[in-house]
Amino acid sequence: MIQATKDMLNSKFDMKDLGQADVILGVRISRTQDGLVLNQSHYVDMILDYSELALSNEVALSLLITFDQMITL
Repeated sequence: MIQATKDMLNSKFDMKDLGQADVILGVRISRTQDGLVLNQSHYVDMILDYSELALSNEVALSLLITFDQMITL
């Protein structure tokens, strides 16, 4: 299915397969044995630097949602 989609897009657009993505739209993608981990910390750091808030006090916050939980939200 993925190859068919790539072939269809390639027939309509000039494109090149760059392999597996590391970052898409500011979201860093890490692959683990349990699945994918999505992380926006580098994007947040860039926004904090831009808004000159990078030296503000930090607060640790952890949020873990599984795909099954997302379906039921």
